[in-house]
Amino acid sequence: NFLAGHHESIARASEGVAAENHFGEAVRLYRLAFDWGHVGSALQAGQLLRRRGQIARARRAFTMAMRLRDASAALALGDLERDDEQDAEAARRAYVEALSLGAQGREAAQALLGLGGLLEQQRRPQAAMQRYRDALALPGAEASARAGLALATLIEANDKDRPRDEAEAALHRATELSPTLAADALITFLHRQNNGDAALALGPAQLVGASTAGLRQLAELLRRRDPPRSLQLLEQAFAQGQFGEAAHAVAADLLERYGDGSDPAAQERVVAEVVARGSWHLGQVAEMLEQRQQGWLAAQLRRRVADVPVKAAATTPFPPQEAGPTVPGV
Repeated sequence: NFLAGHHESIARASEGVAAENHFGEAVRLYRLAFDWGHVGSALQAGQLLRRRGQIARARRAFTMAMRLRDASAALALGDLERDDEQDAEAARRAYVEALSLGAQGREAAQALLGLGGLLEQQRRPQAAMQRYRDALALPGAEASARAGLALATLIEANDKDRPRDEAEAALHRATELSPTLAADALITFLHRQNNGDAALALGPAQLVGASTAGLRQLAELLRRRDPPRSLQLLEQAFAQGQFGEAAHAVAADLLERYGDGSDPAAQERVVAEVVARGSWHLGQVAEMLEQRQQGWLAAQLRRRVADVPVKAAATTPFPPQEAGPTVPGV
């Protein structure tokens, strides 16, 4: 297995014929290890074959390992069949087999998540919800978090007359398991429900994975309920995101908030940072302010555009082109 892994690593770092040769040798060595009784080698060979696009050979490798009661191989086979979209029943059997072979934790959650997805495709939302509930109850980290997101979506789509308590609880649980994956979904849900009380209760641990857009949405929800907290969230979003539409919008929001003269020092700090981020960012923020009928704030920014240094290509969508060679007479 060590030699097979070594050849696989070389194959990933190589190109052309050399990569193919090392790839083939890795598969051969995994197969040899499997013949010598190392069941996990078939799983590793299947994963390598799948990454190389050799689906039929990967299917055979996973199936061999599954027949020798390898739960991880059964799960891998289920994922392959699901993604291949040719045989949903084969995917279902593989996921069920993974669970019957004793898949635990992350793998069990992933199998239940896969089963839930298949049931959704079959338009059986209630059965899918139950699989997602089962997955969410497991310590499966990302797979369980994804199940929570899927459960909340299904509840909103299919149980319109029911209270949204379970959907909200599922999103809270998903955010605990994977803040980066689920925080924005929770914020969007609370915003849609206009649930300021629940929004106020969100702590730093739940917001650690929130995007710039998510923090801005939460700030908007709390603007009337808790203005200082709302402003704090905007400042957090401003410090976090420098590029993209959400970052431009957050900067415009802050300039509007401070534009009432309540904190001139804070306003100048934001203006200075917008200027420092480059002419593209400054122009986008000024344009947003003009669209909001805040032309005087936009003018303040534009007056300083002459002082903005030209930023590197990474800060603008269209980096300046290099001058071509000078052609005499042209």
